[in-house]
Amino acid sequence: MRYKTDINQELVDQYGSNLQEYSDELEEIETKMQKIYQHLNEDSEIKRA
Repeated sequence: MRYKTDINQELVDQYGSNLQEYSDELEEIETKMQKIYQHLNEDSEIKRA
């Protein structure tokens, strides 16, 4: 028989795992956006020159 606390702990662990995955994905997106922003800045500097 599984106790309610065991089930709750499993849910908390799963929630924490999901948050970590989302955090990792957001970091990847942030890195990609920084690269895009950097390229846009470089392009605009080239056009001004």
